[in-house]
Amino acid sequence: MNKKTLFLLISFGLITVNLEAFYNRGQIESEIRREMNDDTSDTSLQKWTDSELDARIDMAQEDIVMRTRCIVSKSTIATTCGTMEYELPDTCLVPSRVMYDTDGSSSTRKYIQLNYKTMAELDRDYSGWDNNTSSSTPHSYYYRANYVGIYPAPDFKHSDIYGDIRLNYVLRPSTFTSDTDVPFNDYRHLYPYHQTIIWYVCALCSKDEGDSTMMTFYWQKYISDIALMIERLNNIPGKDGGISR
Repeated sequence: MNKKTLFLLISFGLITVNLEAFYNRGQIESEIRREMNDDTSDTSLQKWTDSELDARIDMAQEDIVMRTRCIVSKSTIATTCGTMEYELPDTCLVPSRVMYDTDGSSSTRKYIQLNYKTMAELDRDYSGWDNNTSSSTPHSYYYRANYVGIYPAPDFKHSDIYGDIRLNYVLRPSTFTSDTDVPFNDYRHLYPYHQTIIWYVCALCSKDEGDSTMMTFYWQKYISDIALMIERLNNIPGKDGGISR
């Protein structure tokens, strides 16, 4: 079949072409080994074991998601009367928005966005707030390590079935379990950015070899891709997520 015939068949839809390109973990490993001149089939001669590369691939995936906030989710957290702090979900990588149900009804929901405050700001604005035993309708939130706190503590009318926290957050990507797993939970809009994982791992491998020139080369490619992802995905981190990098 010549090129002209192939073009006509594609144009008329008689042949379909898969334009989606992606890497799974096994392919990422192979690309890393090629970049690092470590693609021998003799495992005894390889500079890095598969398990070492797999661990770094997981590190890269999580770092990319944290920096770009490219995978998101949300959940509700049940509240208890008089309790200010609640543990963040295990799947939460970076919290981004906290809302609270304030209508005092068990059958309906009316969420408002709470004001973000640092603990220092709460100290300044509400002296003794962390020892305050009174409860009311929450209006502010803060972070303490892996906890989100709401202030003031919710009263009976705004807790349990009458009020809960709705948390928007950056979703921790699933850990790879096999070489057929696809990065970023197999979200297709992130297929073009699988190469970014390779740059991250190659930077670490170049560091292992004491090659600062190549380490810088790969790291700059990584940071450049991160900037491109943030620009294209239009998902620039806000200040109320509590984390900056």
